[in-house]
Amino acid sequence: MQLELCVSFLTQHSKINHLSQMLTTLAVLLLVVLTAIDQQSILLVMGLFVVILLGMYETMLAIRVGFDEKILKQLSLKENVSEQDLESLDNALLSLGLITKRLHKLNDKPKDRDLNTRLLACMKLFKSQALALILQLLVLMVISLVTII
Repeated sequence: MQLELCVSFLTQHSKINHLSQMLTTLAVLLLVVLTAIDQQSILLVMGLFVVILLGMYETMLAIRVGFDEKILKQLSLKENVSEQDLESLDNALLSLGLITKRLHKLNDKPKDRDLNTRLLACMKLFKSQALALILQLLVLMVISLVTII
């Protein structure tokens, strides 16, 4: 049940990503318009760059959260997820370069990566994605308040 709940929650990542993409696009357009009309405040330009960078970071997180969602969705289709399934998943991720040997092994012993640990890591990534969006909004609000004053 915990696996299915996590998958259901992770499917919401696309909503965060869509809003972040809109904010990033807005920041790019504002930057272009301000540059075109030669109306530049260093604080405003820096703030817009921060919003764009946060948007790029959020997009990278959205890709990873979406990837995790698909993997967990496949695992949730199984009646029982075994340690062998998780080890096979780690081996596949390792061979594709999506996890490092350091993450996969600790002191030459397989690192304990049970299902619960994986679900918590996925939720942490999702929260990081949401935090990037919140930071984008905060930066936009601050630069809009500062430029009005």
